[in-house]
Amino acid sequence: MYHVELRQFPHNFCRFNLTEAELREAVLDGWARGEWIEFGERKWNPQQAKLIVIEGPHIPLEQLSMGRGWRIVEREGKDVTERMIAAAYASASVAGSATGNQSIGSEAAGSPSLDPALASLAAELFGLLGEDALPLMRAWQLALEGHSERTPSECLALAEGLVRG
Repeated sequence: MYHVELRQFPHNFCRFNLTEAELREAVLDGWARGEWIEFGERKWNPQQAKLIVIEGPHIPLEQLSMGRGWRIVEREGKDVTERMIAAAYASASVAGSATGNQSIGSEAAGSPSLDPALASLAAELFGLLGEDALPLMRAWQLALEGHSERTPSECLALAEGLVRG
């Protein structure tokens, strides 16, 4: 089971006992594409909100009362946020390549999407970069697509400069 918390000051929303399919459909797929998602009667912006995904046991309804649910989830589960976002990101990139659609950020650059090997590498690196990796990953993808003559490390350095401002 998966449990989700979304935070964007001053709002906080938790949803418990989701299957992987429910989690991907409701949150992760849109999050990986950088789209606003509607979840819990509110819209969330991936650039501003913080997402936490915990994998753990099913939490019975009686244990969710009076705000106790999230503490139980944190104590009994494992934070899998980065792994789940990376998987959704890779899936979105590969799906965009397979269908001929533009991948994440490509519409802004007007360039072709990443091939599956680069998408896989990007997803793996995304998991290693930490919780604020999405803007850097988008900038890196745009740099890779727009500067094919540069090495991936040069493109990453360019992306870091863009993200840091």
